[in-house]
Amino acid sequence: MQIRTPLAATAIALGMTFGGAALAQEAPAPEAAPAEAPAAATNFSQEKLDAFVAAALEVSGIQQEAAAQLMTAEDQTGQDEVLQQANDRMVEAIESQDGITVPEYIEIAEAAETDTELRSQLEEMIIAAQGGAEAPAQTQ
Repeated sequence: MQIRTPLAATAIALGMTFGGAALAQEAPAPEAAPAEAPAAATNFSQEKLDAFVAAALEVSGIQQEAAAQLMTAEDQTGQDEVLQQANDRMVEAIESQDGITVPEYIEIAEAAETDTELRSQLEEMIIAAQGGAEAPAQTQ
């Protein structure tokens, strides 16, 4: 499945990269053997996935704001401050969602990296959460 909107792509990517990497500093990722990751991915409740999507959309907005602020930061110290503030806000955004914790968010994001079915499901949920944003015409 192709990602239909830029925000859906951003939210999924952030959930898997920026969110997971930055948030890993805040909470340890759950212990799991690499061979177990795809099997565990199918065990996420709909509530957890809904909470993940809501959090990922907020995280996406925070990341977009931070990216704009990084471009105007005058030095490395300013960039570090922007990144730390963005990280803190992302953690708060996830923790404010009922039904998901930061470690669970990271677990779902990491599972979506290897589980294409989960990733597709999350993409569809993000598009729906955006109000079914128009998909660009696909040419083949």
